[in-house]
Amino acid sequence: MSKPEASERKTGSMAGLLLTLSILVGTLFAIAGSAIPSVFFFPLWIVGDAVIPAWDAIDPTVPRLPSLPKDTSDLKDADARGKALRAKIDQYYASLPETRKPWVYKYFAPPYVGYSVDISRIVRHYIPAGASFDEAERILMAAGLTVDWPRPPNGVMEPAHIPRHDYQVRASLERGTDPPGYMRIYVRLSPQTRGDYGANSAVGEITGAIVKDLGAPIPPVSFPLDVSRAATELDVLVKITETRFYQFDLTFRAANPSEAPSLRKVSGDGSRRLDGTEASPGTVIPIRVTVANEGHPPFYDRTIDTKGTYGFSYLRISRRAGGTGLRPGLYRFKVTTLQDIPELTDVKVEFTITWDARI
Repeated sequence: MSKPEASERKTGSMAGLLLTLSILVGTLFAIAGSAIPSVFFFPLWIVGDAVIPAWDAIDPTVPRLPSLPKDTSDLKDADARGKALRAKIDQYYASLPETRKPWVYKYFAPPYVGYSVDISRIVRHYIPAGASFDEAERILMAAGLTVDWPRPPNGVMEPAHIPRHDYQVRASLERGTDPPGYMRIYVRLSPQTRGDYGANSAVGEITGAIVKDLGAPIPPVSFPLDVSRAATELDVLVKITETRFYQFDLTFRAANPSEAPSLRKVSGDGSRRLDGTEASPGTVIPIRVTVANEGHPPFYDRTIDTKGTYGFSYLRISRRAGGTGLRPGLYRFKVTTLQDIPELTDVKVEFTITWDARI
């Protein structure tokens, strides 16, 4: 038997096995429905650790990756490689259908597990093998991504602090598109030598993923908001697909870790007094937030003097700005700034709609 024939037979067998398994599970769901005890799902999720990667490898609904140039020697520097990477990702994004969870995720993955399309091969084509973290990050930034999970400040992670799976540097891009939609790109870099994240240290594993939303974006989602001027208005449609409590944040972003200390003076550092009040509230930013079902008057209308912070990383600081429970549907969010704050002119702030997975 030739190798192609063997590969086809193996793929066909795997597809048949997955189909049989899904029919059995689907039948059980149809018969028992919500009466199935929650403990029943844990064995399914364990099985899913093997089933889902197998399905992703043969899923016929995902478009084939585009052809990649055999020779990239003409891309002399990080800027050229980054621009070429972005052009290839944009080409592939245009061919993608809207990203939706495959049926197999419904049965074999916890509800909080997301879904994306793997673009690791594209990313690895433009970040050469053995590239340093510094070079890899410059390529990704030239492609328009932001390093939002940066390397440890001293470039080394002590053995006692290294997670079971190496901490990954992450670069991402989230933005609206035309025609209306929302693009999300995530690239993760692992060190070649465990715990070594120095500027000149080699990158090991590189993974990439992309998500395409059509029409109104689905949370978690962020939108730029100029908080330095009064009467700045953000007016966006957002698609809610799951019933849950959604929290609203003002997200402060730094361009690099060295900016974080000065950013905390603006956002607050999260410290509290013994009575629970903010010890360092930062700059108070008053905003008005309204939420309405599309075509109807607002059912949520709050004016909030936002201050302080509840969470931060090296490059991102989050401040609460309200929240409400929402059911699936299309909602219009309006956010209006209420005061001129000139000292925030150069501070990058976003209005974020997200949720706490623990709730």
